[in-house]
Amino acid sequence: MLDHDTIPAHGGELVDLLVPEEDRDKLGGESEHFPKLRVSRRELSDLEMLAVGALSPLRGFQREDEYRSILESMHLTSGVPWTIPVTFSVDDEELKRIGRAEAVTLLGPTGEHPLAIGPKFSIALSPSNSVIPSDKRVSTSVTATARDQSSGSEAQIALNVPNGWRAEPAHESLEIPKDESKDASFQVFPSKLEEGQTHIRAELTSGKKAYGEEYTVVTREDLGTFYYYQPAVQRMSVVDVKIPKDVKIGYIMGAGDNIPTVLEQIGMNVTMIPADKLASEDLSKYQTIVLGIRAYDTQKGVIDNNKRLLDFVKNGGRLVVQYNTLGSFGVPIDFNSGKYTPYPATLSRARVSVEEAPVGILDPANPIFHSPNEITQKDFEGWVQERGLYFMSQWDSNFTPLLESHDPGEGEQKGGLLVAHYGKGTYIYTGYAFFRQLPARVPGAVRLFVNLVSSR
Repeated sequence: MLDHDTIPAHGGELVDLLVPEEDRDKLGGESEHFPKLRVSRRELSDLEMLAVGALSPLRGFQREDEYRSILESMHLTSGVPWTIPVTFSVDDEELKRIGRAEAVTLLGPTGEHPLAIGPKFSIALSPSNSVIPSDKRVSTSVTATARDQSSGSEAQIALNVPNGWRAEPAHESLEIPKDESKDASFQVFPSKLEEGQTHIRAELTSGKKAYGEEYTVVTREDLGTFYYYQPAVQRMSVVDVKIPKDVKIGYIMGAGDNIPTVLEQIGMNVTMIPADKLASEDLSKYQTIVLGIRAYDTQKGVIDNNKRLLDFVKNGGRLVVQYNTLGSFGVPIDFNSGKYTPYPATLSRARVSVEEAPVGILDPANPIFHSPNEITQKDFEGWVQERGLYFMSQWDSNFTPLLESHDPGEGEQKGGLLVAHYGKGTYIYTGYAFFRQLPARVPGAVRLFVNLVSSR
Protein backbone atom coordinates (compact mmCIF):
# COMPACT_ATOMS: atom_id res chain seq x y z
CA MET A 1 0.00 0.00 0.00
CA LEU A 2 1.39 3.43 -0.94
CA ASP A 3 1.88 6.11 1.71
CA HIS A 4 -0.88 8.33 0.31
CA ASP A 5 -3.33 5.40 0.43
CA THR A 6 -2.77 4.49 4.08
CA ILE A 7 -5.56 5.05 6.57
CA PRO A 8 -4.82 8.08 8.80
CA ALA A 9 -4.33 7.47 12.50
CA HIS A 10 -7.33 8.16 14.71
CA GLY A 11 -7.47 11.91 15.26
CA GLY A 12 -5.18 12.52 12.30
CA GLU A 13 -1.82 12.01 14.08
CA LEU A 14 0.15 8.84 14.75
CA VAL A 15 1.83 9.54 18.08
CA ASP A 16 5.32 8.18 18.87
CA LEU A 17 6.34 8.65 22.50
CA LEU A 18 9.34 6.32 22.47
CA VAL A 19 12.53 7.99 23.65
CA PRO A 20 15.13 8.33 20.84
CA GLU A 21 18.00 5.87 21.20
CA GLU A 22 20.57 8.64 21.64
CA ASP A 23 18.69 10.02 24.69
CA ARG A 24 17.97 6.77 26.56
CA ASP A 25 21.10 6.57 28.69
CA LYS A 26 20.75 10.21 29.76
CA LEU A 27 17.08 9.90 30.68
CA GLY A 28 17.66 6.56 32.37
CA GLY A 29 20.21 8.19 34.67
CA GLU A 30 17.95 11.15 35.39
CA SER A 31 15.02 8.87 36.22
CA GLU A 32 16.83 7.60 39.31
CA HIS A 33 16.36 11.02 40.91
CA PHE A 34 12.65 11.54 40.18
CA PRO A 35 9.82 10.67 42.62
CA LYS A 36 8.62 7.12 41.93
CA LEU A 37 5.11 5.81 41.40
CA ARG A 38 3.98 2.22 40.89
CA VAL A 39 1.71 1.33 37.95
CA SER A 40 -0.93 -1.38 37.98
CA ARG A 41 -0.97 -4.09 35.31
CA ARG A 42 -3.79 -2.30 33.50
CA GLU A 43 -1.90 1.00 33.63
CA LEU A 44 1.22 -0.76 32.38
CA SER A 45 -0.72 -2.03 29.35
CA ASP A 46 -2.12 1.46 28.71
CA LEU A 47 1.34 2.96 29.02
CA GLU A 48 2.80 0.59 26.44
CA MET A 49 0.00 1.41 23.99
CA LEU A 50 0.46 5.15 24.59
CA ALA A 51 4.18 4.87 23.89
CA VAL A 52 3.83 3.13 20.53
CA GLY A 53 0.90 5.22 19.29
CA ALA A 54 -1.82 2.57 19.64
CA LEU A 55 -3.92 5.14 21.52
CA SER A 56 -3.33 8.04 19.12
CA PRO A 57 -3.96 10.95 19.38
CA LEU A 58 -3.44 10.65 23.16
CA ARG A 59 -0.03 11.85 24.33
CA GLY A 60 -0.38 10.61 27.88
CA PHE A 61 -2.84 9.72 30.59
CA GLN A 62 -5.87 12.00 30.46
CA ARG A 63 -6.50 15.01 32.68
CA GLU A 64 -9.74 15.64 34.55
CA ASP A 65 -11.26 17.79 31.78
CA GLU A 66 -10.66 15.03 29.21
CA TYR A 67 -12.06 12.44 31.62
CA ARG A 68 -15.29 14.38 32.16
CA SER A 69 -15.64 15.14 28.43
CA ILE A 70 -15.53 11.41 27.62
CA LEU A 71 -18.07 10.54 30.29
CA GLU A 72 -20.46 13.28 29.17
CA SER A 73 -20.06 13.30 25.38
CA MET A 74 -17.88 10.30 24.41
CA HIS A 75 -15.51 12.78 22.75
CA LEU A 76 -12.16 14.33 23.66
CA THR A 77 -12.15 18.05 24.34
CA SER A 78 -10.75 18.43 20.82
CA GLY A 79 -13.91 16.84 19.39
CA VAL A 80 -12.29 13.53 18.44
CA PRO A 81 -14.56 10.56 19.31
CA TRP A 82 -13.32 8.61 22.38
CA THR A 83 -15.31 6.26 24.55
CA ILE A 84 -13.11 4.95 27.39
CA PRO A 85 -10.97 7.16 29.67
CA VAL A 86 -7.27 6.27 29.91
CA THR A 87 -6.22 7.35 33.38
CA PHE A 88 -3.54 6.85 36.00
CA SER A 89 -4.63 6.42 39.62
CA VAL A 90 -2.79 8.33 42.35
CA ASP A 91 -3.99 8.45 45.95
CA ASP A 92 -3.75 11.42 48.32
CA GLU A 93 -0.61 10.12 50.04
CA GLU A 94 1.21 9.71 46.71
CA LEU A 95 0.10 13.17 45.60
CA LYS A 96 1.54 14.65 48.76
CA ARG A 97 4.79 12.74 48.29
CA ILE A 98 5.44 13.82 44.71
CA GLY A 99 4.33 17.41 45.34
CA ARG A 100 4.84 19.61 42.28
CA ALA A 101 7.52 17.45 40.68
CA GLU A 102 7.83 18.07 36.94
CA ALA A 103 8.60 14.41 36.24
CA VAL A 104 8.16 11.03 37.90
CA THR A 105 9.63 7.58 37.37
CA LEU A 106 7.06 4.84 36.85
CA LEU A 107 7.81 1.47 38.40
CA GLY A 108 6.48 -1.86 37.21
CA PRO A 109 3.60 -3.55 39.05
CA THR A 110 5.97 -5.17 41.55
CA GLY A 111 7.79 -1.92 42.20
CA GLU A 112 11.13 -3.67 41.73
CA HIS A 113 12.53 -1.66 38.84
CA PRO A 114 11.66 1.27 36.59
CA LEU A 115 9.43 0.48 33.64
CA ALA A 116 11.43 0.30 30.42
CA ILE A 117 10.28 0.24 26.81
CA GLY A 118 13.06 -1.14 24.65
CA PRO A 119 13.60 -0.98 20.90
CA LYS A 120 11.75 -3.36 18.59
CA PHE A 121 15.02 -4.93 17.42
CA SER A 122 18.38 -5.61 19.00
CA ILE A 123 21.43 -6.15 16.76
CA ALA A 124 24.94 -7.23 17.79
CA LEU A 125 28.18 -8.30 16.09
CA SER A 126 30.46 -11.12 17.13
CA PRO A 127 33.22 -11.14 17.86
CA SER A 128 32.87 -7.63 19.32
CA ASN A 129 36.64 -7.14 19.15
CA SER A 130 39.20 -8.52 16.76
CA VAL A 131 42.87 -8.27 15.87
CA ILE A 132 44.03 -8.56 12.27
CA PRO A 133 47.65 -8.93 11.14
CA SER A 134 48.61 -6.18 8.71
CA ASP A 135 49.66 -8.76 6.12
CA LYS A 136 46.30 -10.57 6.17
CA ARG A 137 45.11 -11.20 2.62
CA VAL A 138 42.11 -13.45 3.25
CA SER A 139 38.62 -12.73 4.52
CA THR A 140 37.48 -12.69 8.13
CA SER A 141 34.14 -14.00 9.41
CA VAL A 142 31.65 -11.72 11.14
CA THR A 143 28.28 -12.79 12.59
CA ALA A 144 25.39 -10.41 13.15
CA THR A 145 22.78 -11.56 15.69
CA ALA A 146 19.36 -9.93 15.47
CA ARG A 147 16.58 -10.29 18.01
CA ASP A 148 12.95 -9.23 17.50
CA GLN A 149 11.55 -8.02 20.81
CA SER A 150 8.10 -7.22 19.49
CA SER A 151 5.83 -9.03 17.07
CA GLY A 152 8.05 -11.01 14.70
CA SER A 153 9.10 -9.34 11.46
CA GLU A 154 11.27 -9.46 8.39
CA ALA A 155 14.47 -7.47 8.55
CA GLN A 156 17.50 -6.73 6.41
CA ILE A 157 21.00 -6.64 7.86
CA ALA A 158 24.01 -4.97 6.24
CA LEU A 159 27.56 -4.19 7.35
CA ASN A 160 29.20 -0.80 7.04
CA VAL A 161 32.89 -1.53 6.49
CA PRO A 162 35.95 0.76 6.14
CA ASN A 163 36.62 2.40 2.77
CA GLY A 164 38.08 -0.05 0.30
CA TRP A 165 36.86 -3.10 2.20
CA ARG A 166 33.89 -5.18 1.12
CA ALA A 167 31.39 -7.47 2.82
CA GLU A 168 29.74 -10.50 1.25
CA PRO A 169 26.81 -10.76 0.98
CA ALA A 170 26.01 -7.04 0.69
CA HIS A 171 22.95 -7.62 2.86
CA GLU A 172 21.05 -10.53 4.38
CA SER A 173 17.26 -10.84 4.77
CA LEU A 174 15.91 -12.63 7.84
CA GLU A 175 12.49 -13.64 9.10
CA ILE A 176 12.81 -13.24 12.87
CA PRO A 177 10.16 -14.80 15.16
CA LYS A 178 8.99 -12.80 18.16
CA ASP A 179 11.40 -12.88 21.11
CA GLU A 180 13.87 -15.02 19.17
CA SER A 181 17.25 -14.41 17.60
CA LYS A 182 18.61 -15.14 14.13
CA ASP A 183 22.18 -14.98 12.86
CA ALA A 184 23.43 -13.55 9.59
CA SER A 185 26.94 -14.55 8.48
CA PHE A 186 29.24 -12.30 6.48
CA GLN A 187 32.74 -12.53 5.04
CA VAL A 188 34.69 -9.29 5.25
CA PHE A 189 37.54 -8.73 2.80
CA PRO A 190 40.08 -6.11 3.96
CA SER A 191 42.02 -3.97 1.53
CA LYS A 192 45.58 -2.79 2.15
CA LEU A 193 46.13 -2.78 5.91
CA GLU A 194 48.19 -0.44 8.05
CA GLU A 195 48.57 -0.63 11.82
CA GLY A 196 45.79 1.25 13.55
CA GLN A 197 42.21 1.11 14.78
CA THR A 198 39.07 0.72 12.69
CA HIS A 199 35.60 -0.77 13.04
CA ILE A 200 32.71 -2.52 11.33
CA ARG A 201 29.15 -1.43 12.09
CA ALA A 202 25.94 -3.43 11.58
CA GLU A 203 22.62 -1.89 10.59
CA LEU A 204 19.24 -3.63 10.72
CA THR A 205 16.39 -2.19 8.68
CA SER A 206 12.74 -3.14 9.10
CA GLY A 207 9.99 -1.15 7.46
CA LYS A 208 11.31 2.37 7.24
CA LYS A 209 13.30 2.31 10.48
CA ALA A 210 16.95 1.46 11.04
CA TYR A 211 18.42 -0.06 14.20
CA GLY A 212 22.06 -0.16 15.22
CA GLU A 213 22.24 -1.12 18.89
CA GLU A 214 22.29 -4.20 21.06
CA TYR A 215 19.78 -4.01 23.90
CA THR A 216 20.38 -6.15 26.97
CA VAL A 217 18.51 -6.42 30.26
CA VAL A 218 20.92 -7.06 33.11
CA THR A 219 19.28 -8.06 36.38
CA ARG A 220 20.25 -9.42 39.77
CA GLU A 221 18.00 -9.69 42.79
CA ASP A 222 20.29 -7.73 45.10
CA LEU A 223 21.25 -5.04 42.58
CA GLY A 224 18.09 -4.38 40.61
CA THR A 225 17.61 -4.20 36.85
CA PHE A 226 19.60 -2.22 34.31
CA TYR A 227 19.04 -1.65 30.60
CA TYR A 228 22.26 -1.76 28.62
CA TYR A 229 22.60 -0.31 25.14
CA GLN A 230 25.75 -0.64 23.09
CA PRO A 231 26.42 0.01 19.40
CA ALA A 232 26.45 -2.96 17.02
CA VAL A 233 30.14 -2.53 16.31
CA GLN A 234 33.14 -4.80 15.91
CA ARG A 235 36.23 -2.87 17.01
CA MET A 236 39.27 -3.96 15.06
CA SER A 237 42.98 -3.45 15.53
CA VAL A 238 45.28 -3.91 12.60
CA VAL A 239 48.61 -5.01 14.07
CA ASP A 240 51.95 -5.30 12.32
CA VAL A 241 52.88 -8.70 13.73
CA LYS A 242 54.90 -11.58 12.29
CA ILE A 243 53.39 -15.00 12.94
CA PRO A 244 55.52 -18.19 12.87
CA LYS A 245 54.02 -20.86 10.66
CA ASP A 246 55.20 -23.95 12.50
CA VAL A 247 54.24 -23.36 16.14
CA LYS A 248 51.43 -25.39 17.66
CA ILE A 249 50.22 -24.05 21.00
CA GLY A 250 48.34 -25.90 23.73
CA TYR A 251 46.38 -23.55 26.00
CA ILE A 252 45.18 -24.62 29.46
CA MET A 253 42.59 -22.19 30.82
CA GLY A 254 42.84 -21.03 34.41
CA ALA A 255 40.39 -18.53 35.92
CA GLY A 256 39.39 -17.41 32.42
CA ASP A 257 40.83 -15.04 29.81
CA ASN A 258 40.45 -14.22 26.11
CA ILE A 259 44.06 -14.64 25.00
CA PRO A 260 43.40 -17.82 22.92
CA THR A 261 40.76 -15.96 20.89
CA VAL A 262 43.20 -13.21 19.98
CA LEU A 263 45.95 -15.69 19.10
CA GLU A 264 43.56 -17.50 16.77
CA GLN A 265 42.43 -14.21 15.19
CA ILE A 266 45.99 -13.36 14.20
CA GLY A 267 46.47 -16.81 12.69
CA MET A 268 48.20 -18.88 15.35
CA ASN A 269 47.48 -22.59 15.79
CA VAL A 270 45.90 -22.92 19.24
CA THR A 271 44.35 -26.02 20.83
CA MET A 272 42.51 -25.81 24.14
CA ILE A 273 43.58 -28.52 26.59
CA PRO A 274 41.10 -29.18 29.41
CA ALA A 275 42.97 -29.28 32.71
CA ASP A 276 41.26 -32.55 33.65
CA LYS A 277 42.64 -34.14 30.45
CA LEU A 278 46.20 -33.04 31.08
CA ALA A 279 47.21 -36.43 32.49
CA SER A 280 46.39 -38.23 29.23
CA GLU A 281 47.09 -35.50 26.65
CA ASP A 282 49.99 -36.14 24.25
CA LEU A 283 52.05 -33.01 25.00
CA SER A 284 54.75 -33.89 22.49
CA LYS A 285 52.59 -32.58 19.61
CA TYR A 286 52.88 -29.02 20.95
CA GLN A 287 55.86 -26.70 20.69
CA THR A 288 54.46 -24.40 23.40
CA ILE A 289 52.01 -24.80 26.28
CA VAL A 290 50.49 -21.71 27.88
CA LEU A 291 48.83 -21.69 31.30
CA GLY A 292 46.02 -19.16 31.63
CA ILE A 293 45.87 -16.74 34.54
CA ARG A 294 45.66 -18.33 38.00
CA ALA A 295 45.83 -21.85 36.58
CA TYR A 296 47.39 -23.24 39.77
CA ASP A 297 44.74 -21.45 41.85
CA THR A 298 41.79 -22.83 39.95
CA GLN A 299 42.73 -26.08 38.19
CA LYS A 300 43.55 -29.14 40.27
CA GLY A 301 44.56 -30.93 37.07
CA VAL A 302 47.41 -28.45 36.60
CA ILE A 303 48.70 -29.02 40.13
CA ASP A 304 48.43 -32.79 39.86
CA ASN A 305 50.27 -32.82 36.53
CA ASN A 306 52.88 -30.14 37.16
CA LYS A 307 55.65 -32.72 36.80
CA ARG A 308 54.33 -33.60 33.33
CA LEU A 309 54.52 -29.91 32.39
CA LEU A 310 58.10 -29.60 33.64
CA ASP A 311 59.05 -32.82 31.84
CA PHE A 312 57.55 -31.30 28.70
CA VAL A 313 60.01 -28.40 29.12
CA LYS A 314 62.92 -30.72 29.91
CA ASN A 315 62.26 -32.59 26.67
CA GLY A 316 62.45 -29.43 24.56
CA GLY A 317 59.08 -27.71 24.96
CA ARG A 318 58.27 -24.16 25.99
CA LEU A 319 55.99 -23.49 28.98
CA VAL A 320 54.57 -19.98 29.52
CA VAL A 321 53.05 -19.56 32.99
CA GLN A 322 50.90 -16.46 33.56
CA TYR A 323 50.33 -14.91 36.95
CA ASN A 324 49.11 -16.86 39.95
CA THR A 325 48.19 -15.71 43.45
CA LEU A 326 49.28 -16.58 46.95
CA GLY A 327 46.07 -18.41 47.78
CA SER A 328 43.77 -15.38 47.75
CA PHE A 329 40.03 -15.40 46.97
CA GLY A 330 39.53 -18.14 49.56
CA VAL A 331 41.72 -20.59 47.62
CA PRO A 332 43.98 -22.66 49.94
CA ILE A 333 46.69 -23.22 47.29
CA ASP A 334 49.99 -21.44 47.98
CA PHE A 335 52.06 -21.18 44.81
CA ASN A 336 55.31 -20.88 46.77
CA SER A 337 54.80 -23.94 48.97
CA GLY A 338 53.83 -25.95 45.89
CA LYS A 339 57.29 -25.43 44.33
CA TYR A 340 55.85 -25.55 40.83
CA THR A 341 58.77 -23.80 39.10
CA PRO A 342 61.76 -25.76 37.73
CA TYR A 343 64.15 -23.75 39.94
CA PRO A 344 63.41 -21.95 43.23
CA ALA A 345 61.45 -18.71 42.91
CA THR A 346 59.31 -16.73 45.34
CA LEU A 347 56.01 -15.26 44.21
CA SER A 348 55.01 -11.94 45.83
CA ARG A 349 52.06 -9.56 45.75
CA ALA A 350 54.16 -6.93 43.98
CA ARG A 351 52.39 -5.22 41.10
CA VAL A 352 52.72 -2.22 38.83
CA SER A 353 49.32 -0.55 38.79
CA VAL A 354 50.21 2.47 36.62
CA GLU A 355 49.80 1.34 33.04
CA GLU A 356 52.10 4.11 31.75
CA ALA A 357 54.94 3.21 34.14
CA PRO A 358 58.25 3.09 32.23
CA VAL A 359 59.49 -0.36 31.23
CA GLY A 360 63.16 -1.16 30.96
CA ILE A 361 64.52 -3.98 28.82
CA LEU A 362 67.16 -5.71 30.98
CA ASP A 363 68.55 -8.23 28.47
CA PRO A 364 68.32 -6.54 25.04
CA ALA A 365 70.12 -9.41 23.28
CA ASN A 366 67.62 -12.04 24.41
CA PRO A 367 65.88 -13.69 21.43
CA ILE A 368 62.49 -12.95 22.99
CA PHE A 369 62.99 -9.32 21.97
CA HIS A 370 63.94 -10.15 18.38
CA SER A 371 62.09 -13.22 17.10
CA PRO A 372 59.84 -13.21 15.27
CA ASN A 373 59.11 -9.53 16.11
CA GLU A 374 61.52 -6.75 17.03
CA ILE A 375 60.46 -5.35 20.41
CA THR A 376 61.23 -1.71 21.25
CA GLN A 377 60.11 0.83 23.83
CA LYS A 378 57.22 1.74 21.51
CA ASP A 379 55.69 -1.67 22.23
CA PHE A 380 54.97 -0.64 25.83
CA GLU A 381 52.83 2.31 24.77
CA GLY A 382 49.05 2.23 24.99
CA TRP A 383 48.79 -0.47 27.66
CA VAL A 384 45.59 -0.47 29.72
CA GLN A 385 44.68 -0.64 33.43
CA GLU A 386 48.02 -1.92 34.75
CA ARG A 387 51.44 -3.22 33.76
CA GLY A 388 51.27 -6.39 35.78
CA LEU A 389 50.69 -8.16 39.08
CA TYR A 390 52.08 -10.92 41.28
CA PHE A 391 55.70 -10.46 40.27
CA MET A 392 58.40 -12.75 41.63
CA SER A 393 60.44 -11.19 44.43
CA GLN A 394 63.31 -13.71 44.49
CA TRP A 395 64.58 -16.27 41.99
CA ASP A 396 67.37 -18.75 41.38
CA SER A 397 70.31 -17.69 39.23
CA ASN A 398 69.07 -20.01 36.47
CA PHE A 399 66.31 -17.44 35.85
CA THR A 400 67.02 -14.34 33.79
CA PRO A 401 64.85 -11.24 34.41
CA LEU A 402 63.94 -9.59 31.12
CA LEU A 403 61.97 -6.47 32.08
CA GLU A 404 61.86 -3.91 34.89
CA SER A 405 58.95 -1.66 35.78
CA HIS A 406 57.66 -0.03 38.94
CA ASP A 407 55.06 2.44 40.11
CA PRO A 408 56.15 6.05 40.76
CA GLY A 409 57.98 6.41 44.06
CA GLU A 410 58.49 2.67 44.53
CA GLY A 411 61.51 0.40 44.18
CA GLU A 412 62.53 -1.59 41.11
CA GLN A 413 60.44 -4.63 40.15
CA LYS A 414 62.41 -7.06 37.99
CA GLY A 415 60.37 -10.20 38.67
CA GLY A 416 57.55 -9.62 36.18
CA LEU A 417 59.10 -11.60 33.32
CA LEU A 418 61.56 -14.40 34.06
CA VAL A 419 62.98 -16.95 31.62
CA ALA A 420 64.99 -20.10 32.37
CA HIS A 421 66.44 -22.87 30.27
CA TYR A 422 65.49 -26.25 31.75
CA GLY A 423 66.78 -29.38 30.10
CA LYS A 424 66.28 -28.88 26.37
CA GLY A 425 63.42 -26.41 26.73
CA THR A 426 62.39 -22.99 28.08
CA TYR A 427 60.29 -22.03 31.11
CA ILE A 428 58.77 -18.52 31.27
CA TYR A 429 56.90 -16.87 34.13
CA THR A 430 55.10 -13.61 33.39
CA GLY A 431 53.13 -11.39 35.72
CA TYR A 432 52.67 -8.78 32.98
CA ALA A 433 48.97 -8.30 32.29
CA PHE A 434 48.71 -9.77 28.81
CA PHE A 435 45.25 -11.03 29.77
CA ARG A 436 44.16 -7.37 29.73
CA GLN A 437 46.29 -6.10 26.85
CA LEU A 438 45.49 -8.67 24.15
CA PRO A 439 41.68 -8.39 24.42
CA ALA A 440 42.18 -4.59 24.43
CA ARG A 441 44.03 -5.01 21.12
CA VAL A 442 47.28 -3.33 22.26
CA PRO A 443 49.70 -3.85 19.33
CA GLY A 444 52.97 -3.99 21.29
CA ALA A 445 51.59 -6.47 23.80
CA VAL A 446 50.37 -8.69 20.95
CA ARG A 447 53.84 -8.71 19.39
CA LEU A 448 55.59 -9.44 22.69
CA PHE A 449 53.23 -12.28 23.60
CA VAL A 450 53.73 -13.85 20.16
CA ASN A 451 57.47 -13.75 20.84
CA LEU A 452 57.01 -15.36 24.28
CA VAL A 453 55.17 -18.33 22.83
CA SER A 454 57.27 -18.79 19.71
CA SER A 455 60.81 -17.34 19.79
CA ARG A 456 63.66 -19.83 19.65
